[in-house]
Amino acid sequence: MNKVLLSLILLLLPLAGMFAEEFVIDGIKYDIDTNTQSAVVINYTYSGDIVIPSTVEYKGIVCNVTSIGDMAFYGCNGLTSVTIPESVTSIGRSAFSGCSSLTSIIIPNSVIVLGENAFSACSSLTSVIIGNSVTSIDRFTFSGCSSLTSVTIGSGVTSIGGYAFRYCSGITSVIFRCPNVESWFSNFVSIQEVIIDEGVTSIGYGAFSGCRGLTSVSISKSVTNISSNAFENCSSLPVSDNIRYADTYAVKAIDKGLTTYTIREGTKWIGGQCFEGCTSLTSVTIPNSVTSIGEYAFDRCTGLTSVTIPNSVTYLSGFSNCFSLTSVTIPESVTSIGIEAFRYCTSLTSITIPNSVTSIDQRAFNGCYGLTSITIPNSVTSIGQNAFFACSNLTSVKVCWSRPLANGAAFDADVKKNAVLYVPKGTAMMYMAAEGWSEFVNIVEYEDGQDAHYLTIRMGDGGALRQSVELGKVYIYSIQPDDGWEVNSITFNGNDVTSQLMDGQFSTPVITGNAELNVVFVKRGSGMKETTANPRIKVYSNGMTITIAGADEQTPVNVYDTGGVLVTSARGNASFTLDSGVYLVTVGDDVFKVAL
Repeated sequence: MNKVLLSLILLLLPLAGMFAEEFVIDGIKYDIDTNTQSAVVINYTYSGDIVIPSTVEYKGIVCNVTSIGDMAFYGCNGLTSVTIPESVTSIGRSAFSGCSSLTSIIIPNSVIVLGENAFSACSSLTSVIIGNSVTSIDRFTFSGCSSLTSVTIGSGVTSIGGYAFRYCSGITSVIFRCPNVESWFSNFVSIQEVIIDEGVTSIGYGAFSGCRGLTSVSISKSVTNISSNAFENCSSLPVSDNIRYADTYAVKAIDKGLTTYTIREGTKWIGGQCFEGCTSLTSVTIPNSVTSIGEYAFDRCTGLTSVTIPNSVTYLSGFSNCFSLTSVTIPESVTSIGIEAFRYCTSLTSITIPNSVTSIDQRAFNGCYGLTSITIPNSVTSIGQNAFFACSNLTSVKVCWSRPLANGAAFDADVKKNAVLYVPKGTAMMYMAAEGWSEFVNIVEYEDGQDAHYLTIRMGDGGALRQSVELGKVYIYSIQPDDGWEVNSITFNGNDVTSQLMDGQFSTPVITGNAELNVVFVKRGSGMKETTANPRIKVYSNGMTITIAGADEQTPVNVYDTGGVLVTSARGNASFTLDSGVYLVTVGDDVFKVAL
């Protein structure tokens, strides 16, 4: 070895000894760094109750105790308690691992770092308080603490590592002070009580999902966001005011029998799946503070018939599979109609899309076969795939763009075959050539700004009444022939609907565009006439089905074609699905004419 280098090493060795030395004071072993005047508690044989001082003196130098080193108390089965001073900023790896007699621990606010496995296998540990300066609880930190029943997590914690509380099957109570509560305790079936302290702002997705033993939750008003499924499958948790500080609270997990619900004023978001499957829910009140209704928020709320969306909402989704929903008003504040927003809302007969909407996401109205007409304003710049698929009763689609919008596959083949596509004047040729629009069989131009539609009513030759009507509505007329006259036929848009005249009242089908109603009267006895001795009996048609109502069980029912040939027969109330045409239906001695 080079003599100069050897001499340098020999000179440095005594110098190093001046800065780092190990020694024991009052039963605690330290590694002293006299240069930084700091001391680290290191591995030794410890038992009983240990109180770690904040400072120690060594050779006249006072040093701060700043750290509990790696494996410092590892395997000390006789250690029953330890007091950690405010001077300590870190607790090392496996520092207390295997201290099977340690029953409780308070980690002071000075501690920033908790090392991996720090308290693992402390099988007698029953309670832990984690100070507010700890930012991360490393993996396996409390793994195997089978007697642990109570945990308080400080406000500085932003992450908890994998298996940090593995096999802590005894935990019954958790107090959170950290700002964001994540899914660190999901599926802890032993947890009975959760306290969310002031200062916490967010409860993450599935945070307590599967905590089937949870019976009590107290949520501070500082919480502004509770993500979907936060309390999913918490089957023992009752609904209470404490847990109704919900922006996105998963009510479905707690009370599927909920019938009415008022969302707290100040709530900003109703998150995805919040009320999913609440089939008994008939009424929900949404405050003006809400700006977003997330995907599937009210999915399968089959008891909802109408919802008022406040003017504060800009993103609207969440009402898929609400089969009973008949009325929704979309306010002018909405800019986006989200994915599957109203999918399979089969009772929805009309909806107005305001000029504020810029996007309609995929499958937004998929399966809304109650819709008969739709107007898409020119504010819309994108329409998602299948947005209006399976809207089989659409007869009118009105668009307002001067140039066709790329719509992908927003409409299916049946809609394009059966519905009239109304386009602005002068644009028909462009739509006939545009992908996604050219497949519409019937494309009709309208004058810019023309929104009026008319029903032409004829009751004889020589003139007609032209009445202004609204799309999506039904109109009822009283049709009363003069003495000596009777109704011979009623047609609507060329279809015979005479059988739908009941007690002098006729209801039009839903208005989908300009239409014509034609009533023909004849002298009594000169035309085909229904006769009925029993006013309770009603025969009416719906689509391709004839239905008989009000008949006695044994009353014979026969259906004949216009040539007098028997088509089918039954007794009492019955329904027949037949081909289109005109039929004579006899119910006992009563005769009815029905057109399909």
